[in-house]
Amino acid sequence: MRKLFVLFIHIFLLTSFPISANAGISFWGPFKDGNGRTACGGLLKQKIDEGTAIQLKKFLHARINPLTCKEDTAGMFGHELLKVIEITDSNGGDLVAAMSIVALLQNYGIAVETWDRGPKYSKYKCISSCAIIFAGAPFRHYIVGINEGSIYPPLRSKFALHKPEFIVPENAFE
Repeated sequence: MRKLFVLFIHIFLLTSFPISANAGISFWGPFKDGNGRTACGGLLKQKIDEGTAIQLKKFLHARINPLTCKEDTAGMFGHELLKVIEITDSNGGDLVAAMSIVALLQNYGIAVETWDRGPKYSKYKCISSCAIIFAGAPFRHYIVGINEGSIYPPLRSKFALHKPEFIVPENAFE
């Protein structure tokens, strides 16, 4: 019963809200995965909101050209091509949207990765709802860059969680 309720909430949230102008996910490719197969990637950055979850769901269920990673009625389903999403430069956002994204990642076995590019690139971060997406993904990669300014182990990474705030009297998360 609980799984049915959670599924209903996810479907309701992903179909009831218009796509936000701030939705921070884009898709790129193609690239060859470790097995030499053509794949697409995603980049999730900035604020996470219901528009971000809607864009991801739309891509996963759309027909996508494997040579361009763009919509094409003769293409493959996006969930067959999307293999990894890089999450970066995000201060988080909406908790419910993050949970919807986690459900999609788990349903389709999509990996997430975040990079620690060292002190020279200290703006790259993944906190709050972004960190929840990272933690909830079925496959996670935390990569330490090997470019100028990189350090090992990571010293200045901004990858963090915080406790949610409750809004009174609605008793809802903020």
